Amino acid sequence: MTNGAGRTVIARIFVGRVFLTEDIQKLLFPAALGPGRFAKIGIPAPQFTGPFVGCMEIVCGATLIAGFYTTLAIVPLLIVILIAIATTTVPMPPNNTAGTVPNRAAVTPLSKPPSWFDALMKRKFTAPTRPRISSGVAVGLLMNKVPPQYPDGAKQARIQGQVVLRAEIDKDGNIEKLTTVSGDPLLAPAALEAVKQWKYKPYLLNGQPVNVETEVIVNFTLSRF
Repeated sequence: MTNGAGRTVIARIFVGRVFLTEDIQKLLFPAALGPGRFAKIGIPAPQFTGPFVGCMEIVCGATLIAGFYTTLAIVPLLIVILIAIATTTVPMPPNNTAGTVPNRAAVTPLSKPPSWFDALMKRKFTAPTRPRISSGVAVGLLMNKVPPQYPDGAKQARIQGQVVLRAEIDKDGNIEKLTTVSGDPLLAPAALEAVKQWKYKPYLLNGQPVNVETEVIVNFTLSRF
């Protein structure tokens, strides 16, 4: 592959990825990025044009990445780019749904309209502040496990079983918050008292320790006590 051909492939994959990821978000967040945004800037029939443009760009973006019919895929994408530039630089009147003449004096152009590419580059994708991990992953991080004390009342009543807790673990591996999800009321307090003393290894996300949520299962079996 020549240098020119290699650069073309890289550019094609980059452009295709931009359209593919952006328009998946149009479908996932319609109020902010799909029909809601189309209605805000005055594009007619936003409930139709929003999903239509999103699906069309997803197909064209995937086609560009795969390298199939790239010339055919570029045409609708160029049209979308030109429309995007026009709608961010040319003021459009609001939808005239009530049949009245819009007040054109109230429509003012943007002082510094961002281009579609600048807006794309400035958009921040933030991960959840407290990711949820499975109970199996949490068990693998457990460093210190304090066993529960079997309640006398539960022993006398011959009650046994599982208590499921929802735990919030801080970035240092300490239990920050515990709530009962399920389990016998006679067993739950003992499970809470034991688990709040447990210690975990910090969970790393992108190399940094973060707070996490998980489920903790505490088993009470009479034969063990």
